[in-house]
Amino acid sequence: MKNFIAELLIKLAEKEEETKELVVQIKTLEVIVTGLLQSLDQEQKLRFISSVESSLESLSEGAEIDGYDSSEINKNLARLLLIQCE
Repeated sequence: MKNFIAELLIKLAEKEEETKELVVQIKTLEVIVTGLLQSLDQEQKLRFISSVESSLESLSEGAEIDGYDSSEINKNLARLLLIQCE
């Protein structure tokens, strides 16, 4: 029983480490995207945002993407793209 608990704790620690690595990757990508958006002029920024929004149009309200609610994805995109959620 002790070995089983020890194995579970090791697996939990490994998963936690993977999660931390993913969070760092996501934050890094957010910084990169924000930097890219800030370097665009207003017209380019609007075209980019329009392109992202049109790619999301195929998703129905409440649909899930890999287990995530599309409305949450839209909120995060809105925050990242520096526009207000409707």
